[in-house]
Amino acid sequence: MLKARWDDRGLSRPAYRGDLPEGNDGLGLLLLGCTGDEVLDPDTYAQLAAEALSQVRGTVQADILKEDQAQNTCIFSTEFALRLMGDVQAYFIDHKVRNFYSVSISGYHIAEAGANPITQLAFTLANGFTYVEYYLSRGHGHQCSLAPT
Repeated sequence: MLKARWDDRGLSRPAYRGDLPEGNDGLGLLLLGCTGDEVLDPDTYAQLAAEALSQVRGTVQADILKEDQAQNTCIFSTEFALRLMGDVQAYFIDHKVRNFYSVSISGYHIAEAGANPITQLAFTLANGFTYVEYYLSRGHGHQCSLAPT
């Protein structure tokens, strides 16, 4: 793979200037700009990718609904934001991503903007229902397929 990337294309390989640190062979330089599927056989890459996706943890921070409501910052349209979040949800379902949450639905920004607790709860629930309804309208299955992500 590395031969095809550098040598076969007539490109000079990256070189470390100076002495390499002890225990290093410079392979890292050759891998700069390479993706896993370029240096691993397809089966190994698929196995490692599936394993990584099953273990990765975190939360997508892209709840545009609350940003629009609380901070009046409309970076892009609500339709685009819902489509983006729907694409993320579909990817998470299709690739069995279970420990990385596809959306964070929170009323914190709404409360911070001055809403009373009842208004904060109303907007937060409305946002949650909006996402679930949109996900279901895209055919993401029933609620059980959404719950793990």
